[in-house]
Formats: sequence, C-alpha cells, structure tokens
Amino acid sequence: AEILKYKSFNAFKEVQNVGQPSIPIKWVVTEQKEDGKNQPYKARMCIRGDLEKGKENIRSDSPTASKETLKLALIIAANEGFKIKSVDVKSAFLQGCQLEREIFVRPPQEANAEGKLWQLLQGAYGISDGGRLFYLKVSEELIKLGMHKIHSD
Repeated sequence: AEILKYKSFNAFKEVQNVGQPSIPIKWVVTEQKEDGKNQPYKARMCIRGDLEKGKENIRSDSPTASKETLKLALIIAANEGFKIKSVDVKSAFLQGCQLEREIFVRPPQEANAEGKLWQLLQGAYGISDGGRLFYLKVSEELIKLGMHKIHSD
C-alpha cells in the first residue's frame, strides 16, 4: 500500500541505475491501537536522509509559530467566537512539494525494481528538506487564499 501511495502521487520516476549516488529506504513498522485493541501493523517507507551526502548544504529550516503567537491566535479566536479546527494532512510531504534537486533512492525489495533507482520528484518523509518543502507549499496555497505572512514570529 505504501509503494502504491508513492506511485499515486507521482512521487518518483524509475530510472536505470548507472552508478548515481543513492540513499536507501527503511521500513518503519508500528502497531496501530484503537480503543485499546491492537489493530494490524502499519508500515511506512522512510527515506534515509541521514545518509544523504552533502546534506549540510541543504536548507532544511521551516518556521514554526512561537507559543505566545499560538496563545494569542487562540485568544482572538475565542473572543471572536471562531471555530478552531486542526488538520492532519495525509501523506503531507507527497502533496505537490516539488524537489529542486536530484535525489535517487534505492527502491525497497518489494518494488521488484532490480537494477533501477527511484528519482524522487516530490518531497518525501526522511529527506533533509522535506519539512521545508511542505512549509513552502502550504505557504503558497495560503497566500493564494488571500492570507499574509507575518514576519515578527
């Protein structure tokens, strides 16, 4: 299911392995618990960005709001009677976060891609700048909706 998710988001293209530097993928398996009952295990593909060469030169910062700003936003929302909702973006890093550099990963064995590599086309969980790419995409979409960035936080 995880490999199909990457395919459905066009997150990579399969290329011939001609000796390009590549990084491995690691499977992270967790047990899902709901209402105290054990559900089936869930597996996630994580790119081993910690093994990426030259990652020291890659911008990976993504701003976050300070506690004070968050508290202020909640106070204003409460005073104005706004409804507060949170959003969990499924497969967040695969949501159109275009890469600006070439990253090749070794496909997992389950992909049956002998002699091939995946060239990432989108951000993915585990790469050094994955969080930053997601932030840039979200910012772009919020600006399209007429929102403005504040630079004081």
